[in-house]
Amino acid sequence: RPVTYMNNSGRAVKQLAAKYIVPPEHVAVIYDDYDLPKGKIRIRPEGSAGTHNGMRNIVYLTGRDAFLRVRIGIGKPEPGRDLAAYVLGKYPPEARQAMFDAFLRAADAVQAIVTDGAEAAMARFNGELEEGAVVKVLENDTAVELGYVEELINAFNAAYADQGISAEI
Repeated sequence: RPVTYMNNSGRAVKQLAAKYIVPPEHVAVIYDDYDLPKGKIRIRPEGSAGTHNGMRNIVYLTGRDAFLRVRIGIGKPEPGRDLAAYVLGKYPPEARQAMFDAFLRAADAVQAIVTDGAEAAMARFNGELEEGAVVKVLENDTAVELGYVEELINAFNAAYADQGISAEI
């Protein structure tokens, strides 16, 4: 159970990693990020802390930025709204379902990282289309809906490779 504020997350991460002897490459941090559109999931194996103060503290106190992160987009506040009030406030009713769904996808992303590895999870979750976007392919007058463009292209290319037909983004 955390006893620090989000901006001091580095202390908790450092202590937990030391207590359980977790190597840095096995650390994963899941956090909200207003730099991503609301509901978007982004997995990164390393990188800067960006604008997130808690991530800055983790990087500073652990002395490294090479650890896995799963970012959950919360979008930017309306112009004029205080950032801290936005980040710490409740989601408006119209955004609650989208955020709940994003949390479920983030949990699925973490499970995919554990079972399939970070690269596979990144390929699956970082390539998600925006809500409402659908890719359709007509084959024998049947519409096929797929949620991932790369998956669609790979399946198409595998199916028609022997005929010399391919597709690319």
